[in-house]
Amino acid sequence: MNESPLLSRRLWLGMGLAGLGLGAAAYQWRRQTARQAAALAASAANPAGPRFPEALENLKIHTLSGQPLDLAPWRGQAVFINFWAPWCPPCVKELPLIDRAVGLWKSAAPGRQAMALALDQAPNVKAFLDSLPLQHLSVGLGGLQAMDALRHLGNGAGVLPFSMMIGPDGQVQRSHVGELDDEAIQRWLLGSYTPAASDPA
Repeated sequence: MNESPLLSRRLWLGMGLAGLGLGAAAYQWRRQTARQAAALAASAANPAGPRFPEALENLKIHTLSGQPLDLAPWRGQAVFINFWAPWCPPCVKELPLIDRAVGLWKSAAPGRQAMALALDQAPNVKAFLDSLPLQHLSVGLGGLQAMDALRHLGNGAGVLPFSMMIGPDGQVQRSHVGELDDEAIQRWLLGSYTPAASDPA
């Protein structure tokens, strides 16, 4: 049986429209795939925000239990780091003041991290923290490599204590060689000096 010209035209029109629909779908799929591939490539190149200074990125940090401590999850956040050691009297003096101020600083806004990076062996650091526990500072062990790192971070003489603030852009915003007194710590972390209840009038 012969098909009518009208039916034939409708058939070809339907096939043409179906082809256009399939072509458009394939085009959208290719675009989406390309966007996903680009996003994955960008994520692999910069997994969690701007990188820290190279000396800090290359530093091998461990927890008190000996596990590697990766700073990559802190990228893109404000980060305060205090290099210290239990055998350093100025470090021992300022550390409780820093810990108290860090607690206020971290609770004031999200996306803030702080570490007390010790240049000593785990048993010595553990013994110190048994007598003076820290509530708000993460504790890391940097060993002798940390001494070399702080020289590249603006402390050429390798003096302890050494404090530094890194912005969300991964750049060092400020650093200080030597002890920070309570007022300086308040200015650094809180922007103003607020005496504690135990401070003398």
